[in-house]
Amino acid sequence: MAEESERLNKTLLDSISHEIRTPIAVITTVAGTLNAARDPSLTQVPWAMIDEIQEATRRLNRLVGNLLNMTFIFDRFYRAPSAPTGGTGLGLAIAKGFVEAQGGQVEAANRPGGGAAFRIRLPISKSPTVS
Repeated sequence: MAEESERLNKTLLDSISHEIRTPIAVITTVAGTLNAARDPSLTQVPWAMIDEIQEATRRLNRLVGNLLNMTFIFDRFYRAPSAPTGGTGLGLAIAKGFVEAQGGQVEAANRPGGGAAFRIRLPISKSPTVS
């Protein structure tokens, strides 16, 4: 059952990824075509707007990629596309398993300056009274 759930989850994320990235690819292509055909005699065309569209599309594509990568970060053997060589891709999966075995939660988020921030929450229970 867990394997089927994981497969459905991956299929859904692949579909969402495709649906989000398709319009980004179209915008990138159209803006790139307009930019490549830039004719200095056409002063009425707002070239600065085309440049801004291209820059905004690059940022959006990067953010979408980061968001989609975060969904797999705790999977076994997962390695981010830009990760340096080495390691097995098991560290975060092991950490998550250990924390969840203690009744806790692990969360990951993108840091504004790059990289990731991790939060571990563990339940606090009162120590038993020793008599």
